[in-house]
Amino acid sequence: MKAYSFIKSTKTEETHIFEGDFTTNGCNAENKCICKKVQQSEGTWIVGNICLEQQQAREKAASIGRPVCGDCVSYLYATY
Repeated sequence: MKAYSFIKSTKTEETHIFEGDFTTNGCNAENKCICKKVQQSEGTWIVGNICLEQQQAREKAASIGRPVCGDCVSYLYATY
């Protein structure tokens, strides 16, 4: 099962989603977000939006709204 975490870009203020894996201590995340436009070091983690399951990440993205990267969100709904 994959883990999803949200980072807000310090450059654009856009929120991006990072994919990783659950671990015994929480979760990890890839260095680049799902859309590959932002690295972890280019933003700040959004407290409460870390280590979410896919459905939780979908709901969180919907509650945040337009500030979330559309490319990152579309990945959460991919059927392939």
